[in-house]
Parts: sequence; structure tokens; C-alpha cells
Amino acid sequence: MNSFHMPSFSSTDEIIVFYMSSMTKSLKPRHEIKFDLPI
Repeated sequence: MNSFHMPSFSSTDEIIVFYMSSMTKSLKPRHEIKFDLPI
């Protein structure tokens, strides 16, 4: 985790969203990425 910079997260879901966004932003524009995560 120390080998790259990550913002602070308040929950695990935010980490998942951040990770998924990083993986998919090269495939779709950011505004088209949608998540259906239970809150």
C-alpha cells in the first residue's frame, strides 16, 4: 500500500469504488461509470 499514493477513505466501499473507477476509467468516460453498491 505504501508504494503508491491513495486518498484517505472513510469506508471499504469507497476503496472499492476508487479501485473500480481506476480500472474502468480507461474504458469509459468517468460520468458514464455507475455503481450499484449497497449502502
